[in-house]
Amino acid sequence: MWLDRREIDLRLVTTTALPAGTVATFELPVFWLISADRQSGSADLVAYPECCMFRRAMTQTLDAAGLHRRVAAQSPSLTGILVAMRSYVAVTAVVQGTAPDGPITRAEAEGLPPLPRLALHLVLSPSAPALGRPAAKRHKAHLDELCLI
Repeated sequence: MWLDRREIDLRLVTTTALPAGTVATFELPVFWLISADRQSGSADLVAYPECCMFRRAMTQTLDAAGLHRRVAAQSPSLTGILVAMRSYVAVTAVVQGTAPDGPITRAEAEGLPPLPRLALHLVLSPSAPALGRPAAKRHKAHLDELCLI
């Protein structure tokens, strides 16, 4: 994989463990996104593949609350997730600023427990050229601003 081969100098990753080369970590709020026709109490999920932090946050949160859930559809991309959300009466998890307009709405409660914040790590490869450090600093400043919104 290109991450293992260090073909990328600067990357944003969501992982449970702190990656080597982490320049900064941001705690992002995660929200439920619901289909307009969803009935309160149902938890059919549209999710990323099993290794995804968003999927893990949804399933662990629902399990801890004792709520029944099932994965109705999955996709490796946000576009696929949003297309599936328009096709299913379902829920998914997103961070602020990634929810589309339209028949899908962000839910603060809707009978669902709050989701945990997720860590987003800004990682600089040790093999990055000299320009990597100033670029990482600019990205960090921009992300600092976004996380305050």
